[in-house]
Amino acid sequence: MLPAAFLLLLPLWVASLGVTVAKRGLLLLDRSVLRVWLGPDGWYIRTRNSQEQGPFQLSGRSHLDSYFIRLSLKADGGRARHLLVTPGMVGKDVFRKLQVFLRWAPQKNQAAISR
Repeated sequence: MLPAAFLLLLPLWVASLGVTVAKRGLLLLDRSVLRVWLGPDGWYIRTRNSQEQGPFQLSGRSHLDSYFIRLSLKADGGRARHLLVTPGMVGKDVFRKLQVFLRWAPQKNQAAISR
């Protein structure tokens, strides 16, 4: 028989394993975004299968926070793509520069809202 402490921790371990598998699995999908950049006519993305998409305009549903940035990119007549960017993904310096740019560049259609 297993110790009671192990049985109490088993659901937590199973949930953690599920999150890890889901996270790694999402990174392997062909639609996973590897690169995002701003061009002269809008935002572009490159997916894992080397397909480039764009130009997108930054939607007002984008959200800035101290721990993450949610970019909502919308093509003309298309559905919005939501990308989550964290400091661990791009580095703290690049993350901070992106936050500042999105807050202070409204002339480039960058109307992200900080809450």
